[in-house]
Amino acid sequence: MITSTAANRNPSLFTLRVMFALAMALGAGGAWAQEAAEQWLQRMEQAAHSQSFIGTLLYHQRGGNDAIRIIRQVNKDRIREKVYSLTGSYREVVRDGNDVWCYLPEDRDNGKKASNVVNGFPDFLPDDLDILDDHYDLRLGERKRQAGRMCQKISIIPRDKYRYGYDLYADVETGLLLAADLIAPDGEKIESYMFSDISINPEIKETDLAPTNPRESMVWHHDGAQPASKLAAGAENGPEWRSLTPPGGFHLAGVAMIQDGEQSRVKQLVYTDGLATISVFIKKLKEKKRHLIDRVKKIRQVGALNALGMEVRGHEVTVIGDVPPDAIRLIEGSLSQRAEAGQ
Repeated sequence: MITSTAANRNPSLFTLRVMFALAMALGAGGAWAQEAAEQWLQRMEQAAHSQSFIGTLLYHQRGGNDAIRIIRQVNKDRIREKVYSLTGSYREVVRDGNDVWCYLPEDRDNGKKASNVVNGFPDFLPDDLDILDDHYDLRLGERKRQAGRMCQKISIIPRDKYRYGYDLYADVETGLLLAADLIAPDGEKIESYMFSDISINPEIKETDLAPTNPRESMVWHHDGAQPASKLAAGAENGPEWRSLTPPGGFHLAGVAMIQDGEQSRVKQLVYTDGLATISVFIKKLKEKKRHLIDRVKKIRQVGALNALGMEVRGHEVTVIGDVPPDAIRLIEGSLSQRAEAGQ
């Protein structure tokens, strides 16, 4: 019997070929895993715009827990929604397309605030997922049950220290996002969201979506999108703030003029990388109030949100975002340089 083979004649060459083939297979597997994870994210995004549901969302962060009820009705391209709190002081948001009514009493939640995830749950992913490619990796995980339904885990893993990671759990049957965890750069879970119960595509009556409070007692907003070119042009109205340095991947997404509790005009610049959001609030200080600004630049953290206030050339500047402290410090550094240079 002939036993001589290519492997017998040249085992080192055979081993190299096997190792090369294995490396190619592993590389293809990694690309496949990334593509498969992205397909799941696309399915989640489609489900958020096509599935009606009624459910109770539990929200946990360091320092407390909350529960909210979400009723969402999707009819073609029109989304109607009612969201109200089940814990703490009563808060309510009613949405009809781009029109939003809010009932948020002054004593709401003892100052607790939620990140961008819970504000848009289960619809917080960008429309264009390609925007995530440069700063996040995607990975499929194991399946587990959430709210009595089998879910697929998808991890969004940041490539730097300037953004959080996300573990998402999508319903296997419908693709709807049912749970999410925000992960700090050190691996700590800092916020969690989970439906404790959910009914998908139920019958939703008109009374289910009606506001509990009279609309006269609610604040109305129109959430109409503006072209990016118009938003960017708005930033040019304040050229002294053009050189703010956000982390890589964050772009200017919005500029607004708002009023604070003292009826003072405040400029808001909004930066986003598609998932996380950083807002910079700029307010001209009155001379007699300059000494009240905290000279110690200490970052304050509530759950996933980090905030820092400072004085820059006669302005009170507050930087706040659902990003790690290093991202806030990066912007603070560019502001400090401008203050020292007197620009």
